[in-house]
Formats: sequence, C-alpha cells, structure tokens
Amino acid sequence: MKALVINHLTVAYQSMPVLWNVSASIDQGVMMAVVGPNGAGKSTLLKALLGLVKPLSGTVEYFGKSRRTPGTIAYVPQRSSIDWDFPIQVRDVVLMGSYARLGWFSRPGSAERARAEELIDMIGLTAVADHQIGELSGGQQQRVFLARALMQQSPLLLLDEPFNGIDETTERIMLTLLHNEREKGTTIIAVHHDLATVQQSFDWAMVLNHSVVGCGPISHVFTSSVIQAAFGSSHHPTLFK
Repeated sequence: MKALVINHLTVAYQSMPVLWNVSASIDQGVMMAVVGPNGAGKSTLLKALLGLVKPLSGTVEYFGKSRRTPGTIAYVPQRSSIDWDFPIQVRDVVLMGSYARLGWFSRPGSAERARAEELIDMIGLTAVADHQIGELSGGQQQRVFLARALMQQSPLLLLDEPFNGIDETTERIMLTLLHNEREKGTTIIAVHHDLATVQQSFDWAMVLNHSVVGCGPISHVFTSSVIQAAFGSSHHPTLFK
C-alpha cells in the first residue's frame, strides 16, 4: 500500500492553473523533498493534500483510502503564516498537537504531558518551555512547531519550507528528528529549496514545475536532465548525477 497516490490533480487560483495534471505514487516510510522553482506550485500541492484548497480535477488516495481520516496528516506551515504575537507558551503549543487525537473538548492527560515534555527536551528547548513563542528565535520557533506536529503521531507529515532561514543547530536537530520518524515508518514530505542538501538528507524527491518533472528515489530522479528541465540551464549539471 502506498502512502499517497495522486491522480491527475489540477489546481487553479482565479482560473490560473498552479498545478496541472499532477500524478505521483509515493511509498510509505520515505522522506521526500518537493523541489522546484519559485511559483512552481510546491506549497499549493501541500495545501491540496491537506484539503485547504479544492482541486479543479483529480483525486488523492491516502494509505489506500479515497478520503483523509482524522489524524492521518500532521502539518508544519511556513513560519510567515503564524501569528507569533499570540499569547501562548511553548509547552502549550506542543500540547496542541495532542488535540487531533483527543478532540478539542478533551484535556491532555499525564501521558500527553509527558510526551510533550519529552519532545521539548528533544528539540533542546526545556529552558524556555514557559516562554511565549514570540520571545524565541526563528529557529527555536520552527522547532516548536515541528514538536507540535510530532505530538500528533500521524503516519504522514507535511512540512512547508521547514529549513528556510533557520540556524545550523536547528537544522541538525530537525533533521535528526525527521530521520528518526522515517525509521518508525512515518512518511515525510517537505518543501525544500537547497538542492545541494537534498541528496544528503532525503531519500526521495519530487521535482515540480506546475507538473511533475520527476518523482521517486533520489538516485532515479535527481539528475542533471530532470533538474535542468525544471529550473533551466542555470543549475550546473555537475552537481547531479
């Protein structure tokens, strides 16, 4: 059974197609980077998978089912989409990840609180667990929202530009956590811009430019011909196989 099967997905904003006839079959338990030029539809693809935008046509199967079931997907949005002035502490943000399983009218119990503390320790933020999220650095904020997503224990994790503008320490911590989740069987899909690190940190890639240029294991699709087809000749072919 595949984690995702995307069939001829087309999405448009105000009659302007952003994704066109996108099809892909993604294995369970892979860590896949979605790469492509600016405006290629990468974030739109994640939003379509989440049901935040409605496609003009096409279907998506989630673990063999035609509809998402509650708790199937955890999501880390772009930092720019979050209100960092909202008066909430780090610990409470992480605990919010348990609501997907408990429901909004149930309170997190001792097991959820213990899991939240464990995750806060794993992301290296125990010392600031009682701080308001706006007091944190950008890298710390990104770690908090990854921990919130991991609280959900969902089989599919989507991340929209999780490494954008973060420090080296945060990138290392986040990659370690993501690799651990992959080893547990979680399927991870992340929009990523740094092509030079995709080969090092991901085992699959989807190369996207409104349509799928290539999708599959890095060794099969991350080639100079595929990259140049998506980005143009400005990306030096010696960087790729």
